Amino acid sequence: PQSVDGFRRGVEFGFEELGSTRAPVVAAGFSFGGALVNYYAGHARAWKVPVPHSVFSIFPTKRVPGRPAGTPPASVRFVILAGDRDDVVGTSGATDLMAWLKRHPAAKKTYRLVRSSAALTASHEAPKEMTAASTRTFWKPIDVLVADARRSG
Repeated sequence: PQSVDGFRRGVEFGFEELGSTRAPVVAAGFSFGGALVNYYAGHARAWKVPVPHSVFSIFPTKRVPGRPAGTPPASVRFVILAGDRDDVVGTSGATDLMAWLKRHPAAKKTYRLVRSSAALTASHEAPKEMTAASTRTFWKPIDVLVADARRSG
């Protein structure tokens, strides 16, 4: 539970350091960070930080027991990935976050199971690889979300 508090302080400090900005925000995280970025979206208003335009959660863990993740505004776009060969968190974190988002607009949430191929084994370590397949699977979607956030304003 203290991790959520530390993450919150980091988010608040980061935005404080940026000063007044109207730049759109895309929150991306991997593993435990993949769960924490959802806490940010669910609590952004209460934390008095900008609401993210979108959240990209790569192979997330489950939410922290006893720490509600809040309620994200309906405007936030969620993309949650799980790997078919992730033997660290499996699909349980992604499934847990999709359950948390059950009342969120269907058009604003995507669950994607990354399937292994000859070019990429969708293990927990896959996002750390420096390959064309890893870039296409994990980094290109972030670029798309950032471009969309910029267009939306």
